[in-house]
Amino acid sequence: METPSDRMHVIYRWKSIYEFSPELVKELIHQVRVKGVKVEFDAAGQAFTLDGERGDTKNVLDALQRAIKKAVKASEVEGRKPGYIPLVRRSRLTEFNSFPIVWAENVPKESGISDIDSMKDTHTEFKLIKIWSPNAGSDFAKILHPEEAEADIPTMISGVCDCSLEVDLFQRRLKIHANDSAIIERVIRKLNKIEEIYKAFLSAKTAHLVYVDDKAEFQLKLVSLKSQLRTIGKTTLLGGKNEKYYQDRKLVHSLRILRTAAGSTKAAVVPMEINEIPGNRQDEGPRAWKDYVFKGFGIRRPPVPASAKGKSKSMQAHAEQLSRALEPWASSTWEPRNTDEFDLFDSGPQPTFVDMEDESTDFLSGPRPNFGGQEEVAASSYIASKRRLKVFGDSGSSSTVANPSTDIHYPEFQGSTSGTPGGLNPEELINFSSPPAIPQGPPQKVTRATRRLRVLDAAPVEEKQQQASEIQTRTFRNVNSQKKTPKKKEVKEYNLQEHMKYNKEKLHEVFEPAFNYARLHKGRLTLEARLGRVLYDSAPPATKCMSWDQLPAILGDRIDTMKVLFTDRITADFVDVDYVCDVKLSPRQELFSYDPESKTVWFEFLCDYRGKPCLVKIDAETKEMEVLGRLETYGTVYWNCPMRSWDSRFTMQARKILNKEEAPFQSLAESLYVTDNTRLPNITFRTEHNDLIVKKVYCKREARYLVLPSSVTGPDRNFEFCITEVMYLWIQAHASDEETYRASATDRNDMIAKERLYYTFSVVPTKAEAMLSEQATLEVGEVSRWTARDVLGSEEDSVLEAMTYVVNAVIERIDNVGYNNEGAWCQSD
Repeated sequence: METPSDRMHVIYRWKSIYEFSPELVKELIHQVRVKGVKVEFDAAGQAFTLDGERGDTKNVLDALQRAIKKAVKASEVEGRKPGYIPLVRRSRLTEFNSFPIVWAENVPKESGISDIDSMKDTHTEFKLIKIWSPNAGSDFAKILHPEEAEADIPTMISGVCDCSLEVDLFQRRLKIHANDSAIIERVIRKLNKIEEIYKAFLSAKTAHLVYVDDKAEFQLKLVSLKSQLRTIGKTTLLGGKNEKYYQDRKLVHSLRILRTAAGSTKAAVVPMEINEIPGNRQDEGPRAWKDYVFKGFGIRRPPVPASAKGKSKSMQAHAEQLSRALEPWASSTWEPRNTDEFDLFDSGPQPTFVDMEDESTDFLSGPRPNFGGQEEVAASSYIASKRRLKVFGDSGSSSTVANPSTDIHYPEFQGSTSGTPGGLNPEELINFSSPPAIPQGPPQKVTRATRRLRVLDAAPVEEKQQQASEIQTRTFRNVNSQKKTPKKKEVKEYNLQEHMKYNKEKLHEVFEPAFNYARLHKGRLTLEARLGRVLYDSAPPATKCMSWDQLPAILGDRIDTMKVLFTDRITADFVDVDYVCDVKLSPRQELFSYDPESKTVWFEFLCDYRGKPCLVKIDAETKEMEVLGRLETYGTVYWNCPMRSWDSRFTMQARKILNKEEAPFQSLAESLYVTDNTRLPNITFRTEHNDLIVKKVYCKREARYLVLPSSVTGPDRNFEFCITEVMYLWIQAHASDEETYRASATDRNDMIAKERLYYTFSVVPTKAEAMLSEQATLEVGEVSRWTARDVLGSEEDSVLEAMTYVVNAVIERIDNVGYNNEGAWCQSD
């Protein structure tokens, strides 16, 4: 019986372009330590040696590369501080360009390719040869290997042109082999354009603008959400990584408007009141998706028993680590809730699927679905096994404190409530049962110093009288205690035309460079105005008042310490959604079309592919799959509406298109099974490749409505109002198959209570969206034909300005939306 390829014993020596300190080497080896794989480091050659089974060694190498990349990034940040000694640095011997090191293996002889065939010259069929070299200063290796590309540049060019490219790394040049001079000229144009794209640079800009609908004079103030418990604090929903801001409500502010009431001389915050929108909340959902039923597709494959396979993979590997961490807890305290084949108790604790922005690879157990109807196990019981508080007594002995039934405190997220960090009980942190000992020793001799005063000689009587008269005529003034006359603050009158002109110029200043840069790159581009709420974390000190033109400067002073948050979770109440669809511009003018122009349903898999985040989208109707890379933002404008409940954010974003023909993506798509004839999504999928780790699964349903009034959109312009229902699905591991998982939604009320169902609103220009979609089909070495002016128009007739009109028309009419949200600030302390 032959040994499986994953169980073959290998010894792999891997060397990077970096030099490591002994402290970092110990930390790296500790991070990637896996049973069965021996990791050693050669200090002289700065190389790692991995000894173990092939499958395990490959996983350890991937983890080691990710850990080194994270250490290099941290070292670059810390290197800006004076006196910092780097733990990792690039070797001086690697100043020349070099290709990235990848895992390479010999081709098996079963594939039919012999060693003789692989040694044949692949360029003999071409007659013409041309040399191309990049300009001085260009990184030759990075030009040929762009980040998150489908393949390297020679491979992509050879696929679209009848030629072959040979890389000469030592002389930094490419040999172009072809039979036609026109093909060679085309390849050279592509290479020159690729070098231009590589050198292109964009500094993403951000602007903070203010809009007031009544156009009257106003002032601004940053108000904490704790002071707005019945309005903004009640309706604000933060999810995912931003939940930590729930713990300290005073640090989060929103921009509100100040005005002087009649008969008063002091400006005050304009009060706002919201009311519940009437409607039938016992229905199945919003009007657009009330009768929708998921159509099943895919083949439900029988699970493969764990005994028939080798080592655990993908997410289950992290679950097994948690299982070992939870061994001290008695399993009898957790009783199964059902007998379904998908059960978390039989297959081990469920890993938490973290956000894409989170670069950590540690998975902790999180909340789990209540499919059996019994009480849900608290997530804190999982983490309690790892959190230990040390108590020091008289004898110096230590004991661990870990109670799974109590809540876990996070000092980094909670404010101090009892004079100790994190609000913890001082007895839980440290206990001094006896006072500190006083050092014994001979007392030091203290010498008391005395002050001697010099006695002056007696002066004549006439001289004393003369001195007294001079003293009586002197005038003493304490310069330091004089009160300076305060300068009278100049009150600048509000200029509406200047304000509107400033907003228009800022919009073009942010987005025009973004579009000129985006046209050079292939990818999925989006331009949208998303409704939500702009929040400021660690905002500037409370200011009595400030004008709209002072806001950018005040925020700019705290740009290094302040964080701007934007939540697009408008509401979880479908009655609010139907209310927004029926909003009117005037009593006789509808703002949106009654029926949606289009409806789309898709599943999103937030994954980690070879250490980098990616997004897999699969259409629930057409089954088409698209794989996208990391989200990049080219420009952002925060549109603050301090008179209203909601704000907006204009963004230009892009994602690179990855090769969906890769085996891990194809395996995920082929294994996807959607249950037929169900109102709630219920899918199963498999993760058979170690390169792909699924972190989160979403089901999204989008309905697009046409914006009707031409007085708002402008002539010959079409805008669509998009309403998206987002369902963050629960994930369960199979009881017997470690590679099979189920993602599903529970009851609507349960999903809302766990903040796993919400609605988002956005405005999209349809003509600009059609032009931007051309970027997804660009050939390598080509750029789009449109320019920023073609998409945005001139400043006098701008698409961005028309988008602000549509956004303002919606925001002015949806103050009551979100009344039933249960935000963290809805209750006072």
